[in-house]
Amino acid sequence: MTIKHRLPGLDTLRSIAIISVILYHYPKNEDQLYLRAITHYGWIGVDLFFVLSGFLIGGQAFREIIAHGKLDTIRFYQRRFLRTLPSYYIILLITLIFFWTQGRSISEGWKYFFFLQNFELPKFFTHSWSLCVEEHFYLVFPWIVSTLHRLKTLKISLKVSLMVGFLFLAEWIQRAIFFKHYRFDLAEVDHIHLAWSEYLRHIFYPTWTHIDGLLIGVGISAIQVYRPKIWTQLLNQGRMFLVGSLILLLLSSWIAYSPMNALATIFGFTFISLSFGMLIITAVSEKTWLGTTYFPLTKKISELSYSMYLTHVFGIHAAYTIVQFFNASITSILLPSLSALGIGLFSFLLHITVEKPFLRLRDRLKLKI
Repeated sequence: MTIKHRLPGLDTLRSIAIISVILYHYPKNEDQLYLRAITHYGWIGVDLFFVLSGFLIGGQAFREIIAHGKLDTIRFYQRRFLRTLPSYYIILLITLIFFWTQGRSISEGWKYFFFLQNFELPKFFTHSWSLCVEEHFYLVFPWIVSTLHRLKTLKISLKVSLMVGFLFLAEWIQRAIFFKHYRFDLAEVDHIHLAWSEYLRHIFYPTWTHIDGLLIGVGISAIQVYRPKIWTQLLNQGRMFLVGSLILLLLSSWIAYSPMNALATIFGFTFISLSFGMLIITAVSEKTWLGTTYFPLTKKISELSYSMYLTHVFGIHAAYTIVQFFNASITSILLPSLSALGIGLFSFLLHITVEKPFLRLRDRLKLKI
Protein backbone atom coordinates (compact mmCIF):
# COMPACT_ATOMS: atom_id res chain seq x y z
CA MET A 1 0.00 0.00 0.00
CA THR A 2 1.53 3.32 -1.02
CA ILE A 3 0.84 6.78 0.35
CA LYS A 4 1.25 8.78 -2.82
CA HIS A 5 -2.38 9.85 -2.51
CA ARG A 6 -3.88 11.53 0.55
CA LEU A 7 -5.02 9.13 3.21
CA PRO A 8 -8.02 10.29 5.28
CA GLY A 9 -6.66 8.68 8.44
CA LEU A 10 -3.40 10.62 8.32
CA ASP A 11 -5.28 13.86 7.63
CA THR A 12 -7.40 13.15 10.69
CA LEU A 13 -4.36 12.52 12.89
CA ARG A 14 -2.64 15.66 11.64
CA SER A 15 -5.79 17.64 12.42
CA ILE A 16 -5.97 16.17 15.91
CA ALA A 17 -2.31 17.06 16.47
CA ILE A 18 -2.64 20.74 15.54
CA ILE A 19 -5.93 21.19 17.42
CA SER A 20 -4.33 19.67 20.53
CA VAL A 21 -1.41 22.09 20.35
CA ILE A 22 -3.71 25.09 19.84
CA LEU A 23 -5.89 24.11 22.81
CA TYR A 24 -2.79 23.68 24.97
CA HIS A 25 -1.71 27.26 24.20
CA TYR A 26 -5.20 28.69 24.53
CA PRO A 27 -5.51 31.04 27.55
CA LYS A 28 -7.43 29.61 30.50
CA ASN A 29 -8.57 30.86 33.91
CA GLU A 30 -7.90 28.80 37.01
CA ASP A 31 -11.67 28.49 37.41
CA GLN A 32 -12.08 26.80 34.00
CA LEU A 33 -11.43 23.34 35.41
CA TYR A 34 -13.06 21.41 32.58
CA LEU A 35 -11.14 23.31 29.90
CA ARG A 36 -7.88 22.93 31.83
CA ALA A 37 -8.49 19.20 32.20
CA ILE A 38 -9.28 18.75 28.51
CA THR A 39 -6.21 20.68 27.35
CA HIS A 40 -3.77 19.39 29.98
CA TYR A 41 -2.31 16.87 27.54
CA GLY A 42 -2.37 19.13 24.48
CA TRP A 43 1.43 19.09 24.37
CA ILE A 44 1.40 15.50 23.13
CA GLY A 45 0.11 16.82 19.80
CA VAL A 46 3.75 17.66 19.03
CA ASP A 47 4.74 14.03 19.62
CA LEU A 48 2.01 12.96 17.19
CA PHE A 49 3.52 15.36 14.63
CA PHE A 50 6.93 13.76 15.23
CA VAL A 51 5.61 10.24 14.60
CA LEU A 52 3.82 11.38 11.44
CA SER A 53 6.98 13.09 10.16
CA GLY A 54 9.17 10.08 10.84
CA PHE A 55 6.69 7.79 9.11
CA LEU A 56 6.19 9.94 6.01
CA ILE A 57 9.78 11.15 5.53
CA GLY A 58 11.25 7.76 6.37
CA GLY A 59 8.94 6.08 3.88
CA GLN A 60 9.89 8.54 1.11
CA ALA A 61 13.60 7.96 1.72
CA PHE A 62 13.35 4.17 1.87
CA ARG A 63 11.25 3.98 -1.29
CA GLU A 64 13.76 6.16 -3.15
CA ILE A 65 16.57 3.82 -2.11
CA ILE A 66 14.62 0.83 -3.42
CA ALA A 67 13.75 2.61 -6.69
CA HIS A 68 17.17 4.16 -7.43
CA GLY A 69 19.64 2.21 -5.34
CA LYS A 70 20.58 5.27 -3.28
CA LEU A 71 19.17 8.35 -1.59
CA ASP A 72 19.87 11.67 -3.31
CA THR A 73 20.84 13.66 -0.22
CA ILE A 74 20.93 17.07 -1.90
CA ARG A 75 17.51 16.50 -3.43
CA PHE A 76 16.23 15.39 -0.03
CA TYR A 77 17.38 18.66 1.52
CA GLN A 78 15.89 20.69 -1.30
CA ARG A 79 12.50 18.99 -0.89
CA ARG A 80 12.37 19.38 2.87
CA PHE A 81 13.74 22.89 3.10
CA LEU A 82 11.45 24.27 0.39
CA ARG A 83 8.62 22.72 2.39
CA THR A 84 9.54 24.10 5.81
CA LEU A 85 11.98 27.01 5.72
CA PRO A 86 10.23 29.81 3.76
CA SER A 87 7.17 29.95 6.03
CA TYR A 88 9.30 29.58 9.14
CA TYR A 89 11.61 32.45 8.26
CA ILE A 90 8.71 34.73 7.35
CA ILE A 91 7.08 34.15 10.74
CA LEU A 92 10.44 34.48 12.49
CA LEU A 93 11.03 37.89 10.88
CA ILE A 94 7.52 39.04 11.81
CA THR A 95 8.13 37.86 15.39
CA LEU A 96 11.48 39.66 15.64
CA ILE A 97 9.98 42.88 14.27
CA PHE A 98 7.05 42.65 16.69
CA PHE A 99 9.33 42.15 19.71
CA TRP A 100 11.67 44.93 18.55
CA THR A 101 8.78 47.40 18.25
CA GLN A 102 7.70 46.41 21.77
CA GLY A 103 11.14 47.31 23.10
CA ARG A 104 11.99 43.71 23.99
CA SER A 105 15.42 42.22 23.48
CA ILE A 106 16.02 40.21 20.30
CA SER A 107 19.77 39.80 20.87
CA GLU A 108 19.42 36.01 20.68
CA GLY A 109 17.40 36.14 17.49
CA TRP A 110 20.35 34.88 15.46
CA LYS A 111 20.01 31.47 17.10
CA TYR A 112 16.56 31.06 15.58
CA PHE A 113 17.95 31.40 12.05
CA PHE A 114 20.12 28.31 12.68
CA PHE A 115 17.60 26.34 14.77
CA LEU A 116 19.71 26.53 17.92
CA GLN A 117 17.03 27.89 20.26
CA ASN A 118 16.09 24.50 21.69
CA PHE A 119 19.60 24.07 23.11
CA GLU A 120 18.31 26.20 25.99
CA LEU A 121 15.04 27.84 27.03
CA PRO A 122 13.75 29.87 24.05
CA LYS A 123 13.19 33.51 25.00
CA PHE A 124 10.35 33.96 22.47
CA PHE A 125 8.63 32.01 19.69
CA THR A 126 8.85 29.19 22.20
CA HIS A 127 6.85 26.62 20.23
CA SER A 128 9.57 26.72 17.54
CA TRP A 129 11.56 24.25 19.65
CA SER A 130 9.77 21.38 17.90
CA LEU A 131 10.74 22.78 14.49
CA CYS A 132 14.36 22.62 15.65
CA VAL A 133 13.94 18.93 16.43
CA GLU A 134 12.48 18.26 12.99
CA GLU A 135 15.12 20.30 11.13
CA HIS A 136 17.91 18.53 13.02
CA PHE A 137 16.30 15.25 12.04
CA TYR A 138 16.13 16.30 8.37
CA LEU A 139 19.79 17.29 8.53
CA VAL A 140 21.22 13.98 9.78
CA PHE A 141 18.64 11.41 8.66
CA PRO A 142 19.67 11.11 4.98
CA TRP A 143 23.33 10.63 5.91
CA ILE A 144 22.52 7.93 8.46
CA VAL A 145 20.22 6.09 6.06
CA SER A 146 22.74 6.33 3.20
CA THR A 147 25.49 4.99 5.45
CA LEU A 148 23.33 2.10 6.60
CA HIS A 149 22.45 1.30 2.99
CA ARG A 150 26.14 1.12 1.99
CA LEU A 151 26.92 -1.35 4.78
CA LYS A 152 26.25 -4.72 3.15
CA THR A 153 26.77 -6.92 6.19
CA LEU A 154 23.11 -6.95 7.29
CA LYS A 155 19.71 -6.41 5.73
CA ILE A 156 18.64 -2.77 5.70
CA SER A 157 15.54 -3.45 7.79
CA LEU A 158 17.68 -5.02 10.51
CA LYS A 159 20.16 -2.16 10.35
CA VAL A 160 17.36 0.39 10.75
CA SER A 161 16.00 -1.60 13.70
CA LEU A 162 19.42 -1.64 15.37
CA MET A 163 19.84 2.09 14.75
CA VAL A 164 16.43 2.90 16.23
CA GLY A 165 17.10 0.65 19.22
CA PHE A 166 20.51 2.21 19.85
CA LEU A 167 19.12 5.74 19.73
CA PHE A 168 16.29 4.82 22.07
CA LEU A 169 18.80 3.38 24.54
CA ALA A 170 20.92 6.53 24.27
CA GLU A 171 17.84 8.68 24.99
CA TRP A 172 16.80 6.63 28.01
CA ILE A 173 20.31 6.81 29.46
CA GLN A 174 20.52 10.57 28.94
CA ARG A 175 17.13 11.20 30.50
CA ALA A 176 17.98 8.92 33.44
CA ILE A 177 21.24 10.80 34.04
CA PHE A 178 19.49 14.17 33.94
CA PHE A 179 16.77 12.92 36.27
CA LYS A 180 19.30 11.58 38.78
CA HIS A 181 21.26 14.84 38.67
CA TYR A 182 18.35 17.31 38.93
CA ARG A 183 15.68 15.20 40.67
CA PHE A 184 12.86 17.20 39.11
CA ASP A 185 10.32 15.40 41.30
CA LEU A 186 11.91 16.63 44.54
CA ALA A 187 12.59 20.14 43.29
CA GLU A 188 8.95 20.34 42.19
CA VAL A 189 7.83 20.31 45.82
CA ASP A 190 9.57 23.51 46.93
CA HIS A 191 10.76 25.15 43.72
CA ILE A 192 8.15 24.41 41.08
CA HIS A 193 9.23 27.10 38.61
CA LEU A 194 12.90 26.14 38.83
CA ALA A 195 12.07 22.44 38.48
CA TRP A 196 9.88 23.09 35.45
CA SER A 197 12.47 25.28 33.71
CA GLU A 198 15.22 22.69 34.27
CA TYR A 199 12.92 19.93 33.00
CA LEU A 200 12.16 21.91 29.84
CA ARG A 201 15.82 22.82 29.35
CA HIS A 202 17.25 19.32 29.76
CA ILE A 203 14.42 16.90 28.86
CA PHE A 204 11.58 18.43 26.87
CA TYR A 205 13.20 20.86 24.42
CA PRO A 206 16.55 19.29 23.35
CA THR A 207 16.62 17.22 20.20
CA TRP A 208 18.78 14.50 21.75
CA THR A 209 16.22 13.77 24.48
CA HIS A 210 12.98 14.13 22.50
CA ILE A 211 13.24 12.20 19.22
CA ASP A 212 11.15 9.21 20.30
CA GLY A 213 8.31 10.04 17.91
CA LEU A 214 10.61 10.42 14.93
CA LEU A 215 12.30 7.09 15.71
CA ILE A 216 8.96 5.29 16.05
CA GLY A 217 7.78 6.77 12.75
CA VAL A 218 10.97 5.77 10.92
CA GLY A 219 10.78 2.26 12.36
CA ILE A 220 7.18 1.80 11.17
CA SER A 221 8.03 3.13 7.70
CA ALA A 222 10.92 0.63 7.47
CA ILE A 223 8.47 -2.21 8.12
CA GLN A 224 6.10 -0.78 5.51
CA VAL A 225 8.77 -0.56 2.81
CA TYR A 226 11.12 -3.45 3.55
CA ARG A 227 8.76 -6.00 5.10
CA PRO A 228 5.56 -5.74 3.00
CA LYS A 229 4.19 -9.11 4.15
CA ILE A 230 4.50 -8.15 7.80
CA TRP A 231 3.06 -4.72 6.97
CA THR A 232 0.00 -6.31 5.36
CA GLN A 233 -0.51 -8.46 8.45
CA LEU A 234 -0.30 -5.35 10.64
CA LEU A 235 -2.86 -3.51 8.50
CA ASN A 236 -5.21 -6.47 8.72
CA GLN A 237 -5.10 -6.08 12.50
CA GLY A 238 -5.94 -2.38 12.34
CA ARG A 239 -8.84 -2.61 14.79
CA MET A 240 -6.64 -4.38 17.33
CA PHE A 241 -3.99 -1.66 17.01
CA LEU A 242 -6.66 1.00 17.55
CA VAL A 243 -7.70 -0.58 20.84
CA GLY A 244 -4.08 -1.14 21.84
CA SER A 245 -3.18 2.44 20.98
CA LEU A 246 -5.98 3.89 23.10
CA ILE A 247 -5.10 1.65 26.07
CA LEU A 248 -1.41 2.54 25.86
CA LEU A 249 -2.22 6.25 25.40
CA LEU A 250 -4.40 6.22 28.53
CA LEU A 251 -1.64 4.46 30.46
CA SER A 252 0.97 6.87 29.12
CA SER A 253 -1.21 9.86 30.01
CA TRP A 254 -1.59 8.57 33.55
CA ILE A 255 2.19 8.13 33.85
CA ALA A 256 2.87 11.56 32.35
CA TYR A 257 0.21 13.45 34.33
CA SER A 258 3.07 14.75 36.42
CA PRO A 259 5.87 14.61 33.82
CA MET A 260 8.72 15.15 36.27
CA ASN A 261 8.53 11.75 37.98
CA ALA A 262 11.17 9.15 37.12
CA LEU A 263 9.05 6.87 34.93
CA ALA A 264 7.56 9.74 32.93
CA THR A 265 10.92 11.52 32.52
CA ILE A 266 12.75 8.46 31.22
CA PHE A 267 10.06 6.56 29.31
CA GLY A 268 7.07 8.90 28.95
CA PHE A 269 7.84 10.17 25.44
CA THR A 270 8.53 6.60 24.31
CA PHE A 271 5.20 5.22 25.54
CA ILE A 272 3.25 8.14 24.06
CA SER A 273 5.04 7.86 20.71
CA LEU A 274 4.53 4.10 20.60
CA SER A 275 0.79 4.57 21.12
CA PHE A 276 0.75 7.07 18.25
CA GLY A 277 2.75 4.65 16.10
CA MET A 278 0.05 2.04 16.63
CA LEU A 279 -2.54 4.69 15.79
CA ILE A 280 -0.79 5.40 12.47
CA ILE A 281 -1.06 1.72 11.53
CA THR A 282 -4.78 2.03 12.23
CA ALA A 283 -5.01 5.27 10.24
CA VAL A 284 -3.57 3.75 7.04
CA SER A 285 -5.50 0.48 7.33
CA GLU A 286 -8.48 0.02 5.04
CA LYS A 287 -9.94 -2.31 7.67
CA THR A 288 -10.78 0.52 10.08
CA TRP A 289 -13.18 3.45 10.12
CA LEU A 290 -10.27 5.78 10.92
CA GLY A 291 -8.44 4.71 7.79
CA THR A 292 -11.41 5.05 5.45
CA THR A 293 -13.50 7.94 6.77
CA TYR A 294 -13.07 11.59 5.88
CA PHE A 295 -14.30 13.81 8.70
CA PRO A 296 -15.55 17.34 7.96
CA LEU A 297 -12.75 19.89 7.54
CA THR A 298 -9.92 17.44 8.34
CA LYS A 299 -8.42 17.66 4.86
CA LYS A 300 -8.33 21.47 4.95
CA ILE A 301 -7.03 21.59 8.53
CA SER A 302 -4.37 19.03 7.58
CA GLU A 303 -3.28 21.13 4.60
CA LEU A 304 -3.06 24.22 6.80
CA SER A 305 -1.54 22.46 9.82
CA TYR A 306 2.03 23.71 9.33
CA SER A 307 0.89 27.30 8.78
CA MET A 308 -1.47 26.95 11.74
CA TYR A 309 1.37 25.74 13.94
CA LEU A 310 3.48 28.74 12.99
CA THR A 311 0.75 31.37 13.34
CA HIS A 312 -1.71 30.13 15.97
CA VAL A 313 -0.09 32.14 18.77
CA PHE A 314 -0.61 35.31 16.70
CA GLY A 315 -4.27 34.47 16.24
CA ILE A 316 -4.81 33.81 19.94
CA HIS A 317 -2.87 36.93 20.95
CA ALA A 318 -4.88 39.13 18.57
CA ALA A 319 -8.15 37.69 19.90
CA TYR A 320 -7.05 38.16 23.51
CA THR A 321 -6.08 41.79 22.82
CA ILE A 322 -9.52 42.52 21.33
CA VAL A 323 -11.28 40.85 24.26
CA GLN A 324 -9.26 42.94 26.72
CA PHE A 325 -10.01 46.11 24.75
CA PHE A 326 -13.74 45.52 25.16
CA ASN A 327 -13.30 44.45 28.82
CA ALA A 328 -14.91 41.13 28.04
CA SER A 329 -14.21 37.98 30.03
CA ILE A 330 -11.91 35.35 28.56
CA THR A 331 -14.57 32.81 29.52
CA SER A 332 -17.05 34.42 27.12
CA ILE A 333 -17.74 33.02 23.65
CA LEU A 334 -15.95 36.03 22.16
CA LEU A 335 -12.41 34.75 22.82
CA PRO A 336 -12.72 31.28 21.24
CA SER A 337 -14.65 32.72 18.31
CA LEU A 338 -12.09 35.42 17.59
CA SER A 339 -9.22 32.98 18.19
CA ALA A 340 -10.61 30.54 15.64
CA LEU A 341 -11.14 33.37 13.18
CA GLY A 342 -7.65 34.77 13.72
CA ILE A 343 -5.90 31.42 13.48
CA GLY A 344 -7.83 30.51 10.35
CA LEU A 345 -7.13 33.87 8.71
CA PHE A 346 -3.41 34.05 9.55
CA SER A 347 -2.72 30.44 8.60
CA PHE A 348 -4.65 30.77 5.34
CA LEU A 349 -2.72 33.92 4.38
CA LEU A 350 0.62 32.28 5.15
CA HIS A 351 -0.40 29.16 3.25
CA ILE A 352 -1.47 30.90 0.03
CA THR A 353 1.24 33.59 0.00
CA VAL A 354 4.31 31.58 1.08
CA GLU A 355 3.81 27.87 1.71
CA LYS A 356 1.83 26.96 -1.40
CA PRO A 357 3.99 28.94 -3.90
CA PHE A 358 7.13 27.23 -2.63
CA LEU A 359 5.44 23.83 -2.83
CA ARG A 360 4.59 24.60 -6.45
CA LEU A 361 8.22 25.59 -7.03
CA ARG A 362 9.33 22.29 -5.54
CA ASP A 363 7.02 20.43 -7.90
CA ARG A 364 8.17 22.42 -10.93
CA LEU A 365 11.76 21.57 -10.08
CA LYS A 366 10.68 17.90 -10.03
CA LEU A 367 11.88 17.53 -6.45
CA LYS A 368 8.81 15.74 -5.16
CA ILE A 369 8.90 11.97 -5.04
